[in-house]
Amino acid sequence: MDVPSVPGYITEQAWEGPRQYVLLVRPVATEPICIAGHEVHQCKDGTEICTFVHVPCRGKSVMVNVIRQSYRCSECGATYCTPLIEIDDVRRMSRDLIQHIRTHPETPSEKMAREVGLSEGSVLHVLSDYAWEIIARRNGKLPLLLGIDEIYLGGIPRCVITDLAENRHFRLLENNTDKTMKNELRCYDNRSEVVAVAIDMNFSYRWLIEELFEKATIVIDLFHVIALADQCREAVRKAAVRSAPRSRRPALRARRSFWEDVGRPESPIDGQMPLFGNDLITRAKQAHEDLRAIFRDARSARDGAMLWDAWEDALLLDLRPYYEPLIRALHTYRDEIFAHCDLRLTNGYTEGHIARIRTLHRQMPSARIKTLDHHLIIRAELKRLVEERDESRTPRDNEGCHAALDANGNHLEHLAVSTTQPKVPPQTEPIQQPPHNTERSTA
Repeated sequence: MDVPSVPGYITEQAWEGPRQYVLLVRPVATEPICIAGHEVHQCKDGTEICTFVHVPCRGKSVMVNVIRQSYRCSECGATYCTPLIEIDDVRRMSRDLIQHIRTHPETPSEKMAREVGLSEGSVLHVLSDYAWEIIARRNGKLPLLLGIDEIYLGGIPRCVITDLAENRHFRLLENNTDKTMKNELRCYDNRSEVVAVAIDMNFSYRWLIEELFEKATIVIDLFHVIALADQCREAVRKAAVRSAPRSRRPALRARRSFWEDVGRPESPIDGQMPLFGNDLITRAKQAHEDLRAIFRDARSARDGAMLWDAWEDALLLDLRPYYEPLIRALHTYRDEIFAHCDLRLTNGYTEGHIARIRTLHRQMPSARIKTLDHHLIIRAELKRLVEERDESRTPRDNEGCHAALDANGNHLEHLAVSTTQPKVPPQTEPIQQPPHNTERSTA
């Protein structure tokens, strides 16, 4: 029968069940040295069976029973056994299995527990210990470029912190209250070295960052500004629908194609709005395009502010009531919004990362927030290791922020991860089923 092998052990007997392999092995190691340092007068004193779990093989879990020889020292009377090789005595599993669990954080813990033949709690403990090791290796250092946003899980807003310089997950907090965020961010020693923090239009975030990061530049994500401008433009379209005759409203209700048809020759919208005015619709579209051009063409925050002032002065009085939310936001977060023109920093990676967190939460609906955070930390660490092993790294294009700065304000080069070759499983011979095959107990 072709059975899995365990490095460092000699297989004496093996049984194959429908879901499990059971192996009886003996260590290759010779007689050990006495605990007190005596090298002579050691005699055998019976055997004992030690059970541990190994890496699954061919879709089945592997249970290994080790025959350990017991020794007694004739000088001091101490009793000890043959040392186990590559075995975690506390968890009762092989180190290869621990590494297997660590390198597959994308697999839900419940599914991983069924594959390896352990409880779900044991799998979570392995991942949790690895996540705390990664956090300890950070040495209390924050990334130079931070992204902060929130995600609703279980009806409660949770704070998401990302590393925008490397486009990786950093932390997922239990909630987004000021107390929780302060307790987390105050633990780091390099808060004065943080260059920029990207947030949305959340006044509490801005107040908290100003308190904790005195030298950091606050950047309002451009996505939220453009989204607010789209809402103001939609308000113009809805007003046009309400003012048009009932027979002409279907053409105005096509939300996706409405603004694309405005101004085109033979447009179905032309002549549809006698009570609202075609000129106002055309001006609304032109104002929206000019607003987007501000952030595209501005070379600095000062240029962006000047272009915005010109845009606001040219805005028609009839359009101003619809664009009032955008105007108030620009007046409240003027410096933070136009800081994008200097740094070209966006929070796009954080927005996409929130979607991945939702997917992970759907896969593990009963997992705690700390468990989700540990899974994400391990995934980020594995991504970093892949990048370090890759020798042909190419510059990133449009991935997260467009430019990064170091502590002195100098640009940092962005690197991208090349696609790695998929792992090909080793070729194995077919298993020959022995006669009267039964699964035996490992007790």
